Amino acid sequence: MEALAGRGGYSGLPWRAEVFQGVFEEACVDLGRALEARADWFKGERKGACPGKASFKKRATSRASFRIRNKAGVTGTTGATVRFRPLRQEDAGIPCRAVRLPHKVGGVIRLREDTRRLRRLLAKPETVLRFVTISRDLDRWTISVTLETGPLHEAHRFSPEEVANAPAVGIDRGLTTFAVLATAEGVELERVTHPRPLRAQLPRLRRASRAHARKVKGSANRRRAQRRLQRVHRRIRNVREDFVRRVTSRLAKTHGRLVLETLCTKGLMRTRLARSIADSAWARFATRLARRVQWHGGEVLYAARTYPSTRRCSACGVVGDALPLSQRQFHCARCGFEADRDTNAAINLAKLAETTPLHAAEKPPEAQNACGGGSAGAGRSRPSSVELPS
Repeated sequence: MEALAGRGGYSGLPWRAEVFQGVFEEACVDLGRALEARADWFKGERKGACPGKASFKKRATSRASFRIRNKAGVTGTTGATVRFRPLRQEDAGIPCRAVRLPHKVGGVIRLREDTRRLRRLLAKPETVLRFVTISRDLDRWTISVTLETGPLHEAHRFSPEEVANAPAVGIDRGLTTFAVLATAEGVELERVTHPRPLRAQLPRLRRASRAHARKVKGSANRRRAQRRLQRVHRRIRNVREDFVRRVTSRLAKTHGRLVLETLCTKGLMRTRLARSIADSAWARFATRLARRVQWHGGEVLYAARTYPSTRRCSACGVVGDALPLSQRQFHCARCGFEADRDTNAAINLAKLAETTPLHAAEKPPEAQNACGGGSAGAGRSRPSSVELPS
């Protein structure tokens, strides 16, 4: 009987006493959210596709991650679960590169990055540390921090008057050029080039995939080949995510009103351009841009999906025939206007915001599903946006 009880007196779970209790609590919270979402769909209170059934995670295939809730609320107070501070009191003047977690999780853990900016943010009275998520990606451990804080400082935000008087800037996304920015006056502001990490790493990815496929299943060589393949995918993901973060942050800081075209990326992923579209991360760019612009007090406008921004002449307004992807120049048969097709589309998007009345939209159109509802994160807060009719 004592052998069945195991350590800590937990029958069937001898390792339960070695795990921090917050891990079990957050797993139950996630299970409750999944069951509630499925129940709301059956009651007709949730739009979209039916959420899947809650299932157990497999140790071999699931992502190694867990979440810890900071129950004390503000870090630095008595009883805080997570604390960002130097290892010793005499080291208070040096950059902090450590985090204090519960003892069963690891206690004091040294970090690779400096947390000085994070500590300054946590020192503000309106900032509350809610969660930390610890995840493992092959041989790297990452700590993600979830904060609840006040709005950005007024010096770094656009005022309502500045947003109302700011000129609209159209953004046309493409494959040859990631994005082209232009104003309604026909001035091209910028051309953003994409690093295309998948195309750059494709030869290496193919070699790693072939090497993984040739190994015997279940062998040590296959596990090593799998890790090499995962490192290539991690490199591609990190380069793409870094590019999207940098571009969206810069655009949100420099432009108060941005206009995007609504693209059906899910439908485009069924075409022959699926690999290039996935490498460009159009939907990820739109979602993160909306959040960054909202944080800086700006406004994001969305043209209707049926708006012909590429076929419309930005000079006379005549809508022409569809242009093949190989034709990079736009030529108007009526007035003879010629311009780059991406620049012409960006100008049309900017002009649409200047001339068309607006109506509010709950969330970016690209974040909605086919039934007009949200996905698994529909219950979370979404940035406010505006949709432009065609």
